[in-house]
Amino acid sequence: MSWTLVNLTSGESSVLFPQSNINTARWLGTDNDTILFTNDTSGDGDTDFLVVPHLNEAEGYKAVTVSGLVSDLKIHAIDDTVLFLFSSHSNPNGTLYNPKKAHKPHASGRVYESLFVRHWDTYIKPEKSSIFVGTLSLKDNIYTSRSEPRNLLPSGSGLETPVQPFGGAEDFDISPNGKLVAFVSKTPTLNPANNTQSLVYIVPFDGSKSPHALNNPDGEHSPPARGASSAPKFSPDGKSIGYLQMSKNGYESDINKLYIACLREPLITKIAPHWDVSPQNIQWSPDSRSIYTTADSIGRHKLFKITVDSVYVDEVWGQHSVHALELLPDEKILLSLSSLTSSLRSYVFNPSDKSLTALQPRPDQEKDLSQSQVEDFWFPGVDGVQVHGFIVKPSFFKKSETTKYKMAFFIHGGMRLSTNLLLVLTDIDRRSSRVYQIS
Repeated sequence: MSWTLVNLTSGESSVLFPQSNINTARWLGTDNDTILFTNDTSGDGDTDFLVVPHLNEAEGYKAVTVSGLVSDLKIHAIDDTVLFLFSSHSNPNGTLYNPKKAHKPHASGRVYESLFVRHWDTYIKPEKSSIFVGTLSLKDNIYTSRSEPRNLLPSGSGLETPVQPFGGAEDFDISPNGKLVAFVSKTPTLNPANNTQSLVYIVPFDGSKSPHALNNPDGEHSPPARGASSAPKFSPDGKSIGYLQMSKNGYESDINKLYIACLREPLITKIAPHWDVSPQNIQWSPDSRSIYTTADSIGRHKLFKITVDSVYVDEVWGQHSVHALELLPDEKILLSLSSLTSSLRSYVFNPSDKSLTALQPRPDQEKDLSQSQVEDFWFPGVDGVQVHGFIVKPSFFKKSETTKYKMAFFIHGGMRLSTNLLLVLTDIDRRSSRVYQIS
């Protein structure tokens, strides 16, 4: 695996650090320094944090070594100090778990004394997913760490984040001043075998206090939502936390609703309560007045902007499926997009004129399919509910009263009332039909 540096203005790119063992790269400060972590190639399960000044690999040095595997790395620079957070598994006593150095049992069997032994295809193990934090200090232009990363989740508390087996970096966040960490965890007092409730917890970065639930459904000022929480995100001004939560406990396919919790007073507000789509993530605008989010709508994963004060919802981009976004300093948006006729690609989107600029030209051998091959249509479902579907035509399709085409009929049951439908047409007279894989 190699890393590529792309100029967002010109689209020019260059390959950085072609080694295959660099897993994550994060910008460090504003001086074109990069902090990297890479799994130790010696195979002992340790992770090295490497700092590469000015993108010059020859000047790179090791800042700290962590005795375990690192995932979902986040960094936050404050003056000459860099706070870092990452997820990893912890031992039952709360220390960092290193699978390479852990005791190997003589048998492969597992003994369970309670229910919920497996979530989907992941077996529940004694090692728990946890957040570890640490600091790097700058002295004589060298970043170093004087202490081992510490676990923010108290041993024996039952708290676990990222929420397994699908959780990731979106499950935790650090405040702009670096003093607080927000994360989601299933409620430890409820049986996970038949409960889906998870809450947003707040804990000091220095671990001086135990985590407490921000949206405890039994609290005096909490909304009545009792389902799964997700995507906690501090506002840039540090005054609020936005997060998503489902209403019903035990219902995995409930719709997400957007909430904003005020950190200065016990107040939680539901934003755009009548919006009938399910947002998936949160990205605050720099002025803390709006929230960007993506959500499934009419067969696409669209980008929306919600003005917090007026709860006005604006569809920013809806012609493709948005996989990732990043707000740029010039108020433009970096988008990763795909569609039924084009593969994943990065673009710079200008909200003022709705222009979309591809960062890198697509090679001639990677031409997109024609958008004319895909057609939206609607039909009445149960109780007259209008259901959306796609018709995907082959490239050799010609509209004719005499030519007939075979039809592959795909039905997908979703979490909402409307069901996605996909029709793939093939030439009835051809022995070899073209196959389209749709995701």
